[in-house]
Amino acid sequence: MTVGFVAFLQARSQDRGYALPILLMVGAGFIKHNIVVMPLTAMIWLGINRPRQFVKSSLLAAFAIVLGFAFCYLAFGPDFFSNLRSPRAYMLKHALGAIGHLQWIAVGLAAWVYVGITRRADPNIRFCNLLNTLGLVMFFVQKTGDGVAYNAQFELVFGVSIATGLAFAQAPLLPLARRWSPEKLQFILLIAICLRLLASARLEPVQLLMDNGFHAEIAAREAAMSATVARLKNTPGDTTCSSTLANYRSGKPFIVDPFYTHQQIIAGRLPPDAIAQLVAGGKLTIVESDPLLRW
Repeated sequence: MTVGFVAFLQARSQDRGYALPILLMVGAGFIKHNIVVMPLTAMIWLGINRPRQFVKSSLLAAFAIVLGFAFCYLAFGPDFFSNLRSPRAYMLKHALGAIGHLQWIAVGLAAWVYVGITRRADPNIRFCNLLNTLGLVMFFVQKTGDGVAYNAQFELVFGVSIATGLAFAQAPLLPLARRWSPEKLQFILLIAICLRLLASARLEPVQLLMDNGFHAEIAAREAAMSATVARLKNTPGDTTCSSTLANYRSGKPFIVDPFYTHQQIIAGRLPPDAIAQLVAGGKLTIVESDPLLRW
């Protein structure tokens, strides 16, 4: 999707060659379906600035989407559409609780807000404002869904990264440059980004270099995974456990998707004891995974 969007930026700068970026973004949508901000930004921009091209691109995208669904039906049958329409619970509190997730990109967000307001007369900044506004809205909309984690933030991080680059490049044109030199503003921005990145308890690359206990933890988790996979393989018949990765590595058929099943139960499409019925009927064995794989 990113490649398609960058290709769209190139087409936008030349005002031609929109077909390939549109097709790339449609194809990407069949791989990661919730990455919608980039194609939406592209189509809105075309609708505002290039109405005739917008019509052409919309028709091309519609044709490609229909063709893609046809290929999916031929490859997977009606189950594809059944899974596509599977229910999901939505709650506003999920989105409200996600506000804290913005702390990871707080520096970039602040840079975008400042540049987006002070330099909004620049067409490129307005385009970036559209991208990030949609990214922020879609982040909160998608976070209302059960089981949605970092996926909802992909495009917001992408857009904020662009805005941060624009803030750095346009430092000489910013109002703050009347008080401080552009070089000082750029230095402050870089220092702020570095400090925010370092203020994390999850710097695994650093732990790999400096924390012997981290190496021991990795070895323990590898052993736990191997032991769980072995138990799954040695259990006759269909099996499942709390670790989806262990289920996959065991080579057994994928009988139970815990998240999918839970959502089906919430929606009333499956009885609360759906898995228990399979176990009671001798059709499924639940294998306890190692405690290290449960968090």
